[in-house]
Amino acid sequence: MRWMSSFLLMIALAFAGCSSDASVSDNWVPLDYESNPHSAKYDFSAVDSAAESFIASSPAIRGLTLAVVREDQGQIYEMGYGEFERDRSVLVASAGKLLAAGVIVALADDGLLELDRPVAEYLDWGDHHPAVTIENLLSMMSGIEGWPEDNHPCVQDPTTTVQDCGRTIFQNESESVPPGEEYRYSGTAWQLAGAVAEVVSGKSWVDLVDEKLVQPCGLPNTGFLSTDSQLPYPAAFDGDPASWPPSDNPEIGGGAYITVNDYSKVLLMHLHDGRCGEQRVLSSEMVQHMQKDLTPEGVTFPPWTFSPAVSYGLGWFRYEDDPELLIDPGAWGAKAVLHPGEGWAAILLLENNFTVGNTMLLEIVPLIREAILQAE
Repeated sequence: MRWMSSFLLMIALAFAGCSSDASVSDNWVPLDYESNPHSAKYDFSAVDSAAESFIASSPAIRGLTLAVVREDQGQIYEMGYGEFERDRSVLVASAGKLLAAGVIVALADDGLLELDRPVAEYLDWGDHHPAVTIENLLSMMSGIEGWPEDNHPCVQDPTTTVQDCGRTIFQNESESVPPGEEYRYSGTAWQLAGAVAEVVSGKSWVDLVDEKLVQPCGLPNTGFLSTDSQLPYPAAFDGDPASWPPSDNPEIGGGAYITVNDYSKVLLMHLHDGRCGEQRVLSSEMVQHMQKDLTPEGVTFPPWTFSPAVSYGLGWFRYEDDPELLIDPGAWGAKAVLHPGEGWAAILLLENNFTVGNTMLLEIVPLIREAILQAE
């Protein structure tokens, strides 16, 4: 009975938006669309059929997980397909940039850093990159080059630390251009941003993630590890973060793992103006800023984007075919989708590659929208 009382309290907070003095522990109860009275009116059978057909026609795809949330109704669907249960933990590569950006901008809410202030002013590592800001780093406009193509090698080195790697990146200007000139997608700039976050807070990245995201939103299956998102998906992970060796140098821009249930809470936080339940995680201003178009006009995007990109914010892409839809894509197929105007979001997790994830996303987004429209 005690468990049931806590469960019903969480449902009330998440779905009804009632006012309460919710504690952090309340937020640890999982979202569950099956207990959400709003979910009964939605028919996601077409989404199920598409996912099952996709797995059946793709021998390399063992399974996938999916969740859908609505701003005013909470989680309205969550499902696992193929071999994957709904609670499977998945490495999401760059689809974790939304999580990392949220942790860093939370420090701006705390007054520990300013997004438009040069990072050199926070560091005692020499006079380098004097004009580069946190916003430049997170919007891919810092001009800092990867090594040799995408990431500096220290980004995936589990034997170093975030700050040592960040110092190495900060002190290398050999391949850089002035900030604001070129869009350079890589994890190198994000590792430097994570190092700045550690310096200004006096805390490790793992502790910051726990304090700014995991605890207030109740994400028991979320964290960051040292990975290499430029390689094929590491099959040895197999849904078990405990099987992966710990490191003082988790990959800030590509090392997150999470379940769709946990990611649902993050997406609802962005739809709920920065709140997880009654817990304030980000200010409304920071949520809106993360969704802004931060790519200067005339800047070109890399050719690998699955649809012509028109802008990038702090973790979010906008694409030409549907610029109101915000997408945070990952190299191993994970895709987070947010539509603030329509008040819904979805998270798709799979363990394959960028192209496969795009194919699945392009197929199911119209089906999700149709299910939502038909229920209204």
